[in-house]
Amino acid sequence: MVTIKSEKKRSRNYSYRILNIEIHPEKMNNFDKKMLIGAFKNYDKESAFVQDRKITCQGNKNAYISVSFRTNKLAMLWLDIQANLMKKGISGMPIKDASIIVCEGEKSWDDYLLLHHYDQKVKLDKLTKMRTGSQRYGDSPRRGDRANRK
Repeated sequence: MVTIKSEKKRSRNYSYRILNIEIHPEKMNNFDKKMLIGAFKNYDKESAFVQDRKITCQGNKNAYISVSFRTNKLAMLWLDIQANLMKKGISGMPIKDASIIVCEGEKSWDDYLLLHHYDQKVKLDKLTKMRTGSQRYGDSPRRGDRANRK
């Protein structure tokens, strides 16, 4: 296992959430591990919404790569990831069909939200009523509340 941490300084004035992107290389045709990790490092530096980043490579060639972003503007980060990483891909590598994206809920990982899954049959959660400023994000259904959804 290899872990690469961000060099950004941490601020202690906000409530943070973690958004995690799990990349499954076996689902990508033109996978280049070094290029993908480099692209995530550049995204971290360029994004105004990322406070900190951690990249973890699990196992051998076909194992997954996990990229965790710490943010105090979860909704804005998710919109930015959708527009810049999911639609365009990373360095010519489409990650939409090879990734799972989750984020912490109000109770950390106990009520996480599934925002994206490479299997389009999997039911996803949504961030709704997005807010700005230091507030984390708006009201959204929790995974534990799936049975109560209409």
